[in-house]
Amino acid sequence: MPPADNPSNQPAAADLPPTAAAASFAWRDAMFDPEQFRASGQALVALLAKQLSHDLAGEGQPLNWQPPQLAEQAWLQPMPEQPELNADTLLSWLSQQVIPANLAVHHPHSMGHQLAPPLPLAALCDLVASLANQAMPVYETGPAATLIERQVIRWLSGLLAGIVIAAALAYSPLAVPRPTSQPCWPRDNMV
Repeated sequence: MPPADNPSNQPAAADLPPTAAAASFAWRDAMFDPEQFRASGQALVALLAKQLSHDLAGEGQPLNWQPPQLAEQAWLQPMPEQPELNADTLLSWLSQQVIPANLAVHHPHSMGHQLAPPLPLAALCDLVASLANQAMPVYETGPAATLIERQVIRWLSGLLAGIVIAAALAYSPLAVPRPTSQPCWPRDNMV
C-alpha cells in the first residue's frame, strides 16, 4: 500500500492475517457496542439525575472553590500511551473529579451569572445531536438537523417580525405628525 494512502505505514486490515485483522476490529466493535452504550448511558443518566436532585435541593455549595493553580494540579497527567477508555473508569472519573468540580448551575444559590441552568430534556437532545453527528453544510449530510434548524429559523423570524411590527405599532403615534393640540393617545386609555 503506498504511503500516501496509509500515512502511518501500518498494514491495512485486509493485509493482516485473519487473527490480526479480527483483533484490529475487536477494539472497534468494543467501542461501538450498543449494549455497552445502553448500560453506560443508563449509569451516566442515573449519576447526572442524582447530581441534579442534589443541586435542586440546595445541598452543598454551588461551587467548591479552589484557586485555578491548585485545581490544575489534579489534571496534570501524562498522555496515556495506550487507550484507557472504558465505561467504568469514565463514570468513576466523572463522579469523583469532574462533577464535583463543576459549577452547580441548578443550585438555588447559583446566581445564573453568564450560565443558565439547562433543561434536562435539552441535555438529552444534545446527546442525540452528539451521537448522530449530523453535519449541516448541505442537506445530504444532515437532513433532520438541517430541517430542524430551518424550522427554528422560521419560528425566530416570525417572532422577530412580530416584535418589530409590535414595536412599530407601539411607536407609530410618535412618528405620525399630529397637530400639537391633539394628544398622541386618548387620555381615557392612559393608566
